[in-house]
Amino acid sequence: MKRTIVYIAGLVFIASFVYSAELEVSALPEIVTKCDLSNKNPNWIKAPQGKQIKDVVIPKDAGVSVEIRGSDAFLTFLRKVDQDTGETTFMTEPIKCFVVVDNLVYPIIGIPRATDGQTILLQWGSEKIEENLKFFEGLPIEKSIVKMTQAAMEESLPSTFSQTKIGKSIETHQDLILYHRKTIEAEGTGLILKEFVIAMKNTSPLEKVELQEKFFLIPEVTDKPIGITIEDFVVTKKQKTRLFIVERVNHGTMG
Repeated sequence: MKRTIVYIAGLVFIASFVYSAELEVSALPEIVTKCDLSNKNPNWIKAPQGKQIKDVVIPKDAGVSVEIRGSDAFLTFLRKVDQDTGETTFMTEPIKCFVVVDNLVYPIIGIPRATDGQTILLQWGSEKIEENLKFFEGLPIEKSIVKMTQAAMEESLPSTFSQTKIGKSIETHQDLILYHRKTIEAEGTGLILKEFVIAMKNTSPLEKVELQEKFFLIPEVTDKPIGITIEDFVVTKKQKTRLFIVERVNHGTMG
């Protein structure tokens, strides 16, 4: 028997940073681009050729106005004018926004500075990323987790998924051996899957061990699990089983 437990947590776009202080910068999907933005003049965001900008997600209280015109978006920082002195104050606090093009998200951290308007060129994802996104197309995150796990169990994962052999044993339980067989990444989706083999130790005095998910929810095994599946909940010294853990990596676009 098996069951899949799905953990839906906050979705974060952090960790991989590209920093630029140039007046023109390229941005990639699923990677946070950190760049200077003008706090005086409009900043121009350009979609990849033939694509349209669907949305620019930004906090309402960020002090920024956004205008979308098809394949272009213009981001302008609002300025404050003192009613008594007439002095103008320009924004200096960084802002974070998410530019949505089709089903890809471009996370951008902008640092307001006294400079000319910045141009941000959004780059389209690779064919590999597009194929990976198609695998999950139209599915909510919880069903994507189940689909990825089932494909891993059946050894029917798309060839565009990256598979890395790990070959590492982890101590999690006094009667068990947990062997990290491989890690699978669906690049561009923000999902990775870790596959483990669970076996009983020959030195264990027990005839069998009934498994529980909590045995494996430890930092040595997983940091941010959003789905966990145990193929068979009973192991003996003659019968092993497999464990699949899906995690959200910090640079994904799904959800």
